[in-house]
Amino acid sequence: MSNQLTRRVFLKMAGVAAGLSIMAACAPKVIKETVVVEKPVEKVVEKEKEVTRIVEKEVTKAPPTRAPEAKVTLRYACKCNEMPESQGGGHKGLAAAFNQKYPNITIEWLFWGTGVEFFEKLLGMYAAGDPPELFNTSDVNFNKDRELSLAQHQRLDEYFERDAAEYKWDDIYPTITKYMKMFDGHYYFVPQWVNSNVLAYNVKLFDEAKVPYPTPEWTWDDMVQAGKELTKFDKDGNLVQVGKKTEGGWWGEYYYYQRQAGLQDWLSDDGQQVFLDQPEAVEGLQFYYDCVFKYKISDAPPRALPNGFAGGFYAMHNFIHTGMWPGYTAAGLTWDIMVPPKGKRREGGELALDSSAMSRGVKLAEEAWTYLKWVSGEDGGKQWVKIGFPPIRKSVAEATWLAKKDAPPMPLHPERYFDALPYNMIVFAPPGSWDIWQVLQKYVEMFWEQKITPEEACKRAAEEFRKVIASGAQKK
Repeated sequence: MSNQLTRRVFLKMAGVAAGLSIMAACAPKVIKETVVVEKPVEKVVEKEKEVTRIVEKEVTKAPPTRAPEAKVTLRYACKCNEMPESQGGGHKGLAAAFNQKYPNITIEWLFWGTGVEFFEKLLGMYAAGDPPELFNTSDVNFNKDRELSLAQHQRLDEYFERDAAEYKWDDIYPTITKYMKMFDGHYYFVPQWVNSNVLAYNVKLFDEAKVPYPTPEWTWDDMVQAGKELTKFDKDGNLVQVGKKTEGGWWGEYYYYQRQAGLQDWLSDDGQQVFLDQPEAVEGLQFYYDCVFKYKISDAPPRALPNGFAGGFYAMHNFIHTGMWPGYTAAGLTWDIMVPPKGKRREGGELALDSSAMSRGVKLAEEAWTYLKWVSGEDGGKQWVKIGFPPIRKSVAEATWLAKKDAPPMPLHPERYFDALPYNMIVFAPPGSWDIWQVLQKYVEMFWEQKITPEEACKRAAEEFRKVIASGAQKK
């Protein structure tokens, strides 16, 4: 089967590249199915008076078990920067640990940074018919463009079914396994670490202000009250210490306040109905705004203090992303975490699966699957803990984080991460979520300048996106 993508799919890839950036109680049942292998179909595509003949890809099942080839190299396209040696050897340490167990398989890291650069280079390799065997992915990236993701990711259902006993599904926290299955009911990646939002707080600043630490019973009101006691100004009225960091430039905080206010999501499950102007959506966005302008416990994102929470100027960071943890620890902060304070409900924080996937149709599929099993297994999980990320498996958590052994020194109570896990859910599940966020975000930027209210921002964004849907431009 050819590895080359069709011109139609590649053109679509190029168009979306610039926009891409960034529980069941037991093992999920994988349904056996007969997958029909479609014959290549020749189609004629017209674009700007140019007629191009393309051949659609076949739909294939995972290959049967075979003996791994001797001495092979797997290229891994990594959506991140290379990590310092102080973080458990970083990716080099990860590759070395894998190679020690599987000496015939070498991992070649392709570090392409984050955001547009990563996706442009990945798309280029696909277009050239030479995709990397492995690449960094996530549920968020998978859902940004579903057609593109289906063209890139090898379906893993049969691998999971074949090696179910070895993979030990029951060992993975059920909140995580619940969201490993994508919108079409299939599996396309393995998680290696997961973001489960918590409230982070600077222990030193709380102690200096003699403010009691956050508790599981905290509400939004409790966070506001503590924030007022922890916010300080100099003699000229300039902020020198901030009660709560406000996350700006993306959905990183306000989306969750909207969901905690009772909003199920911005869009219906099929992406065709807009709920962004419902009272719950307005209430959540209003609280996000009020933390800055009414309660004055936060600074507006355009005027944030240097280095954020890691700089030591912020007492709290609500809905902190797990990916930030190693940096906070490296900055020398004494910090801890707590289940996020609740609004009308506690649910709503982001569960994001940082994952590895296999490129569709690669020749070294068995070797690539060997790596996927390892990196999301017990051995790989312990290596991720050394780097500074939380484990996805109960056995790894019990051996490291919960036992306070071979784990990062911060946060002081890592077990609270698992307390928060059940309250978080994946983001952007309905089709079109990424697009409606981009519409909403431009209005959020306007209310930071106090040109419009949060309610106007919600209403304008909802009206604009309804027009997108009505025009037929919105994907279904």
